[in-house]
Amino acid sequence: MQVASSPETKAHARVKARLQKDVASTAIEIGLIDVGIRDAEAIQDWRRGQALAIAAQALARKGDRASAEACVAKAVQVAASTESAKQDQLNLEIALAMAMLGNVEQARQFGARAPVEFTGRVEAQLVSQVSIEEVDRQCEAFDKAIASGSFDIVRSGVDGYFSVWTRVRTDPTRGARAEKAIRAALPALPPAVQIDVHLQLADALDEIGQHQACMQELQTATTMVREGDFLPDTLGPLARDVARARARHGDASGAREMLGDMLKRYEQAPTAMVDIERADYLRALAEALQDLGDREAAMHAWTLALEAGSVNPNARPRAEDLCLTMLSMVQSGAEPTDVIRARMTDIQSGLKAPW
Repeated sequence: MQVASSPETKAHARVKARLQKDVASTAIEIGLIDVGIRDAEAIQDWRRGQALAIAAQALARKGDRASAEACVAKAVQVAASTESAKQDQLNLEIALAMAMLGNVEQARQFGARAPVEFTGRVEAQLVSQVSIEEVDRQCEAFDKAIASGSFDIVRSGVDGYFSVWTRVRTDPTRGARAEKAIRAALPALPPAVQIDVHLQLADALDEIGQHQACMQELQTATTMVREGDFLPDTLGPLARDVARARARHGDASGAREMLGDMLKRYEQAPTAMVDIERADYLRALAEALQDLGDREAAMHAWTLALEAGSVNPNARPRAEDLCLTMLSMVQSGAEPTDVIRARMTDIQSGLKAPW
């Protein structure tokens, strides 16, 4: 939080607030909800409400309804004092919190204030809260979203159908409808999103006992990552997600091979990547390696990320990369080595003008 709060100039207020929100959200994600709420209160723009709504979601998942309602009420207050142009993401998080609390009308009320492409995420969250007859009516809306052909709206329909599939695991007819609709939507989605959908399909298929079909989806996703033309800050997270999925479904060796190839690609030609995207690429690989239990390789990748993020002559991007690398390790449950901790302290001490 100290690093996130370090930019001092008004010119970087937006970056500062975004980093502080990332810190608060990470604390919430790992179960330190009180810490996340405390950090959220320090944020000076609409992201304070966003972080509080995320805390409300976490509290709702824990079954602490009173605390969740108190948090989302504060988020609503922030939304009321925020200019409409900044409210999209805030309204979405509030809507999701309301949905988790079972407040269907309020969830739809705030969801309607967010862009139409977010509506599916709210409806997807509501799938578990409404009757099966209402789920069937939701499917009709998801079908219309997919038929629109507009990327963002199509994705909302896909999200909705995945939630339906989760709800109706033991209903082969509704499950088949969900799978068919999701597959029909794939061509309208950009390659990076298609990969994510293939990974979701793999999870869903394995859960209903179709392991071979699951592995076919993973192979499709792997091929798309290897052969796709992605920027480094997209390629790294895609490789991480595919590797995690392969390991999750019993192919840890394939996951390691893929990550090894991706890391080697960087080490052999680091300057082939735009300098501001290198740390994003490396952090993602480190996270997947840590998940696999390859601590030494993960620490190596995080060390490379620290160095890649520390070369900019301006302090603002150095603070941003340092904060994100720290959060990457926190999210992965990784304790930094003494050498890495010392390097982090050294980089932090150098966060001075020019910003």
